Amino acid sequence: MTAWWAAGPTMAPEHRLHPASALFRFGHLLKDFAFLALPLLVAGRSMAMDLLAVAVMGVLVLPAVIGAIITYATFRYRYEADEFVVRSGLIFRNERHIPYARIHNIDAVQNPIHRLFRVAMIRIETGSGIEAEATLAAVPVAAIADMRRRMFEGRGAPIAAEEAEQYASPVLLKLGVADAFVAGFLLNRGYLIIAAAIGLVFELGPDDMVRIVGESQPGRAATAAVQETIAASGSVAGTTVALTVAGIVLLMIAIRLVAALVLASRLHGFVLSRSGADLRTESGLFTRVTRTVVLGRIQRVIVHESFLHRRLGRASIQVVTMGHSVTSRSEIAWLAPLVRADEIDALVALVPGLATHAFAWNPPHPSITGRKLRGALIGAALGALPVGLLAGPSWGIAVLLLLGGWMSLAAWLYARNIAWAEGDGVVAARAGWMRRKTVIAVASRVHTAATWTSPFDRRAGTAVLTADTPGHGVPLQMRYLPIDIANRLHATIVARAGR
Repeated sequence: MTAWWAAGPTMAPEHRLHPASALFRFGHLLKDFAFLALPLLVAGRSMAMDLLAVAVMGVLVLPAVIGAIITYATFRYRYEADEFVVRSGLIFRNERHIPYARIHNIDAVQNPIHRLFRVAMIRIETGSGIEAEATLAAVPVAAIADMRRRMFEGRGAPIAAEEAEQYASPVLLKLGVADAFVAGFLLNRGYLIIAAAIGLVFELGPDDMVRIVGESQPGRAATAAVQETIAASGSVAGTTVALTVAGIVLLMIAIRLVAALVLASRLHGFVLSRSGADLRTESGLFTRVTRTVVLGRIQRVIVHESFLHRRLGRASIQVVTMGHSVTSRSEIAWLAPLVRADEIDALVALVPGLATHAFAWNPPHPSITGRKLRGALIGAALGALPVGLLAGPSWGIAVLLLLGGWMSLAAWLYARNIAWAEGDGVVAARAGWMRRKTVIAVASRVHTAATWTSPFDRRAGTAVLTADTPGHGVPLQMRYLPIDIANRLHATIVARAGR
């Protein structure tokens, strides 16, 4: 008797995953169950609660083992003439057909355990939604090249000897160890680490924090001193305020360095290469990720040039394509995490429709400078007010002068750096001084365009034009445009959209 999942006489040969897929499936389920038990361990105030958490984990382990084995035993995939077919399930059977023509991205992920078993997790993405169309938990590394070859040939893409070797195509960009760290420092500001620390403090509570860090820690002693000073005199000494600010600055620098190391490990060994009509990237120190992006599916290009980028003569280039999954878009997006400024045009020109993107930048409405300066002065006054109330009028005035001068300079520089452009079927917008972003899109790929005005815009005679394409990421937004120009650009983009 033939099992229900066995290939029939008219079917192409079916393939199974590597046996290690059962281990990965079990680990994934165990991780999900751990999140259920973790709140019990954290919130537990007695041995009974801790034992309950352990019991919950124990009860859930056996079903996880059985589920992992069943998933491995029933999962099959095969290559038909024009589609990729995946079958799985024992009680509820699922069969998914993915036409090769709809496949946009084929990603391979290898963490250290994957490399130990010489397998990789494969994600196949199309433009049908925000999730991967199919995920293969453990495919032998030796079979990945054949998988790409079959899918690309079925898609009608020109295939040559470059698919036989992973790096047979020319290398467009390669980052060294120092470049990866610089990119990590420039791109990662440590917000996730800060959010995780705040969440941990709120979850544990003050009593648990005292038990962990102790009563005699310098930070706790300084906090207690500030509280006692406020309670005694109703104000804080200026020296205490200065030391507190310096401590916060040093902490932020340390967090950013740690975050830079984390991102640098993900960008380690970054290689960008081209294979026919596709771009391929590979990066990662611990988890090695290989991405394939179809050039024709790129919707818009985002060039990041922060203040530090410009001082180093570097930039970072991000692309938004149709069909990225939520789980991988943050890693796929970086086409070039770090590139020399004189190489930006060459990389942008790889995208079809942007090869002749030369255009002249146009300034915004003249009223932007006054509007930004007024907002800066108001913000400085609001920021200096609590300092004056706590540390005294002299400190408040000092903060007002320093903060007002800095914010006014930043507002003036922002007004000088914002611009918009159009030409050769391309629209672009640039904004920001400290973190400048340039968004470039082909007008024919814009799906939605809209103009809107605030009461301040209507008073100044300006408008905001937003042009968005499929995919996630930063939309193209032209701010502080004269109303007549905004309406003209809107009509032009709408006329070209979808063509």
